[in-house]
Amino acid sequence: MKSLVLHSLHRPYHCPLWIIKWICCFYARREKCKIGYFFYADDIIDLYFTIIYWLKKSYPNDTIGIPSKEAIYSVCDFFDMYTKKDCPIKLKEILQKLKREKGIETQVYSTYKAVSYYHNLASDKLMFLDKNNHINHWTINSLLHFKFGSSITIADKKIYLQQILKYDGHFFLSQCFLYKYIKKYDIKPDEAVFDFMQKYYPIPRFNYTSRSHQNYYVVRKHWVDLLGVITPSGSPSKLLHNVINNNSDFLKLSNDINRNIDCFISNLKEKYKFQKSVNEFYSTYRMLLKRNEDINGFINLYDIRSFMRMGYDRFNIFLNEFYEAERVKRDIFLINIVSTIDQRKRFYVRETPVLKIKIL
Repeated sequence: MKSLVLHSLHRPYHCPLWIIKWICCFYARREKCKIGYFFYADDIIDLYFTIIYWLKKSYPNDTIGIPSKEAIYSVCDFFDMYTKKDCPIKLKEILQKLKREKGIETQVYSTYKAVSYYHNLASDKLMFLDKNNHINHWTINSLLHFKFGSSITIADKKIYLQQILKYDGHFFLSQCFLYKYIKKYDIKPDEAVFDFMQKYYPIPRFNYTSRSHQNYYVVRKHWVDLLGVITPSGSPSKLLHNVINNNSDFLKLSNDINRNIDCFISNLKEKYKFQKSVNEFYSTYRMLLKRNEDINGFINLYDIRSFMRMGYDRFNIFLNEFYEAERVKRDIFLINIVSTIDQRKRFYVRETPVLKIKIL
């Protein structure tokens, strides 16, 4: 089965799922205009000016991924100073600048970029529009009577879910189904999802870098919240189950992911145990640091081992795992030098004897 994952879905502007209906409303209502458009014949320019003025008139309650109210008002006030004919000329002038001035020019650019991402989400990502910007979902009549806002009806939630599962099913459902285990074992959610995806649904040329983990997770987590597909206990909601069970492809996809999650849980348990030890190591280190008399800030590893109640072999194994996992996040210094003779057996990290540690 081909992995269903939407690439490059990590921008904040991808968060407001509900804006898709606004984009579809634009094309539905544009066709009904006597002259065939709202302001301009160019549909992208027309879309930009229409959406920002709609946002000014009906600024949403859900503001995640939406330009600030201040920015929307400032941009609208700015273009109100120009004639209808001059507005697109001024817009293109600002967009083509290599270096834009802070203030209104950056606000114009950021709002244009936001609207571009909204259109991309509706068309290229979730296919609510075809290549000719014809609407694939909702009737023209329903879009003509739609009241602008960020709330999503149950009927629309089903429509959004169907498209998400069709084009991002592996990632979205993996995130949903893993949630209760992430909550149970107190694991960083973005890392758990990406570890799972890398193991079971690897995608060529899709780089799951640690820096982008959270961004990819956050967008989909906001969709999860908007659609209400996870219960307070962390289980999939009745709505999600209904959408899955009413489509044989979704059901097949769901069963495949759940089978893999059953195998993955043992890894998650081990990661949970390790993370608990990491947290204990840091808290012990900080506590000993307050008592420390070493002017260079190094802490004896035997003191940490004693508080963590580990034997030599177990602590040495943990120390190596800790170093490899944490050295990419912090500067960790390990030394074998002591001010007085210490005959105790040294710990070994990367085959180097060590006795003290300092973490920045």
